[in-house]
Amino acid sequence: MDGSINSGGIFDLDGLKAQIAELDAQASEPEFWNDQDRSREVLKEKARIVKRVEGFQGLVSSYEDAMTLDELGREESDEESIV
Repeated sequence: MDGSINSGGIFDLDGLKAQIAELDAQASEPEFWNDQDRSREVLKEKARIVKRVEGFQGLVSSYEDAMTLDELGREESDEESIV
């Protein structure tokens, strides 16, 4: 899997990454830090989205590992490794 998974909603990885980029752009504005409440909310939102992306990417990685183990198990006729 190449990270371009998009089934809409919470799994819209490209959309979530775009939101992170937008929040980063807001945080790079010189006046961003003048409003502490706004800056705090933007950073909290970014952290929340980053956590979702990392969680999803972890699931994708686990899935890919399981599929690799399954493939190797089938090649070696190792019934214990087949998913």
